[in-house]
Amino acid sequence: MVELFAEPGRPARKPCARCGHPTRVDRMVHGFGEDCALKLGLIVAVPRLHAGEQTGTDLLDLLAAEPDDCCDGWDR
Repeated sequence: MVELFAEPGRPARKPCARCGHPTRVDRMVHGFGEDCALKLGLIVAVPRLHAGEQTGTDLLDLLAAEPDDCCDGWDR
């Protein structure tokens, strides 16, 4: 079943030209789904990085905090 006009709040779906899998219309590439477009070389794979929880110090912790009364002489 081809849904060219989906109900509100739900994106329309259309079958992929290669595999026939129903794919969201807004994510199709020249009539192909994202996976098939990637296999055909129409788009390039982009790695998706996920950062884990931080352990230890970060760069802001490594900055030496100067006391407010310290004068380094640059403003004189």
